[in-house]
Amino acid sequence: MLDHYSYSNIKTFLDCEIRWKYTYIDKLKAETPRPAIIGKIVHEALASYYLKTISLKEAISLAAKNQNIVDISIIQAGKTILQNQQLLKFLQNKKPLFLEKQFEFYYKNRKIIGFIDCILDDGTIIDYKVTNKFYKEAYWLQPLIYLRACAENNLQKNDVFSFVIIPNNPDLSIRTYSISLQKEDYIYMLNSIFDQVFQRMEELDK
Repeated sequence: MLDHYSYSNIKTFLDCEIRWKYTYIDKLKAETPRPAIIGKIVHEALASYYLKTISLKEAISLAAKNQNIVDISIIQAGKTILQNQQLLKFLQNKKPLFLEKQFEFYYKNRKIIGFIDCILDDGTIIDYKVTNKFYKEAYWLQPLIYLRACAENNLQKNDVFSFVIIPNNPDLSIRTYSISLQKEDYIYMLNSIFDQVFQRMEELDK
């Protein structure tokens, strides 16, 4: 049995059990896709923008340095994404209570861990997605786990989870999809999902 689980771990399993086994049980490592690397430095830059009160351009350079990214084209792609004027307006109007907030909680002795991109002062959970194409139906599990994490860790929340979609093309508009869930969703429904998923994972791990 794994020593911990995460949203990405569980989502991988739900998408493809074989890929999950290869990745998390057999430990077969694949090269990180370029879009994922760009997304990672953009995420860190957004946090640094608030925490260090620096420009987004400075923040992306700092994020690349922290992650040992030397590919100039990746750094430039991050800078281009953060030139989106709508994004800057969005960030300026938000007051974060937590940034890159780490969480953990337990379900039947199984540890669930993760990081929340941002929790606003009104309690809204924010998750940034860097992409031109976003299908919120594919991410139905993330709000359940993150709202559950806030409830388990007594973090301020208003039961609203918002995806903020940042396009790779800075000329395109950012989009926001907000989901409001009740305790019955992120507690009882998630319990049922966990029971089914963990049982099957343990069967594959034998």
